[in-house]
Amino acid sequence: MATPDIHPRYRSVSGSKLIETIGKSLKAIKAADGLTYAELGEELGKSGDMAEAYRHGTSEMSMTTFLRGCQRWNGRFANATFAMLGLKLVPLDGEHLCDRKAMTIVMRAQVAMAENLEDGVLEDHELVEDREWIEAAGAVFDGWRQRLAQIDGRHM
Repeated sequence: MATPDIHPRYRSVSGSKLIETIGKSLKAIKAADGLTYAELGEELGKSGDMAEAYRHGTSEMSMTTFLRGCQRWNGRFANATFAMLGLKLVPLDGEHLCDRKAMTIVMRAQVAMAENLEDGVLEDHELVEDREWIEAAGAVFDGWRQRLAQIDGRHM
């Protein structure tokens, strides 16, 4: 389990840790999507050699390359890194689910977390195992936040 910081909101994060984390995200994307380094590089607007360097954390990517990755893979690419900074990438045109389906997703995530907490401790590996439900529930809440923002805009 990760050691909590006293003031996590104000902690410093090294550039090398940010680069390493993006590399881990690229590794996961490469594996999940079955991409070669050449294909990964093409998506980033770079060569396969550069994509491999980014993946291994031996090269820092430009802002343009980073934003291409954000656009192509959204949170799969950037959210592990953004989380270290207390941020999250969410698409503005997020998936809108019917209310019944949305509630089912949230409840399944809640059940998974309740089962994980039966021993009183939420372990890192348990979070990883239930990532799909956690991310899906997060997307539901993001959609509801977007809906609230639209409602607030209409009532101003």
